[in-house]
This record gives sequence, C-alpha cells and structure tokens, in this order.
Amino acid sequence: MRRKIITDVEYLHRKQEAIEYHKSLETLKTMKMFMLINKNLADKTLGLASNQLGLEGRVILYRADTKHNFKHLINPTLETYKNTDTIQTIEQCLSVPNVSILVKRYKSIVVQSYTTPLNWEYSHPTLSEGLVIQHEVDHLDGILMIDKEVK
Repeated sequence: MRRKIITDVEYLHRKQEAIEYHKSLETLKTMKMFMLINKNLADKTLGLASNQLGLEGRVILYRADTKHNFKHLINPTLETYKNTDTIQTIEQCLSVPNVSILVKRYKSIVVQSYTTPLNWEYSHPTLSEGLVIQHEVDHLDGILMIDKEVK
C-alpha cells in the first residue's frame, strides 16, 4: 500500500498509544521506507511522526544534521519541568501544508525513549533538534502546530 501524509485534522488530534517494541521497529521500518521512496519530501522535511502516515505507535524520525541522516525515537517522552526558558519559532508541517505559524517551544529539553525493549535512554538534543522533537512528539500527543499558535 502506497502511503501518503495524512492531513485529516480530526485523525491527527487523536493521541497515539505506545505499542510493543518490536512492532514499533516495524513502524520505524515503514517510515524509513517512506522517506527513501519520497526523496524530494525527505530532502525538505525535518521530522515525521508515525501517525502522519497512519501508522500505529509512538515513533518519530527527525533530522540529525544538515545531510540526509535521520535519527529515530521510540515511545519518546519529554521532560521540561526544570526549564522555563522558551523561544518563539516559525514552524511548518507536512500535515498542515502551505502554512507557517509562530509557536512557543522550550529552549532545552530532556528526551527519554527506548533503545531496546527494556532499556530507556535519556538524551539532551541540541536546540534545533529539540525544536523538531517537540513538534513531532506533539503529533503523537494529538497536538498540531495550529493548536499552539502564538497570537
């Protein structure tokens, strides 16, 4: 089945539930294949959440650098409670095409995600990676950038 980016706001507002680790790896594989098949899209995007392709689970891909390298997170959670410093940034989204919106994000986050079925890993992404991760985790939580627009 050929996948496409989902733009149905009602669907995208549903919070995604974690699934078993090995099923998450299948979701990840499908997401990576989508990016390989859609190279033009992959060249322009900074991140992708599993629900943007209609896939189960809580998996994200995000740009690791300016090249074509993507990192992934399985069942990511964000910790921001120790940090109140925020930044306003212009965001765009594959699921909300042709729209740019000003949103507020945390400058610094701690990300927790699975690296194996039983092992959690904590990471401290750079500011640019952290902004993308926050956007993609919002997708998994059923939050779109249009819900966070700074007025």
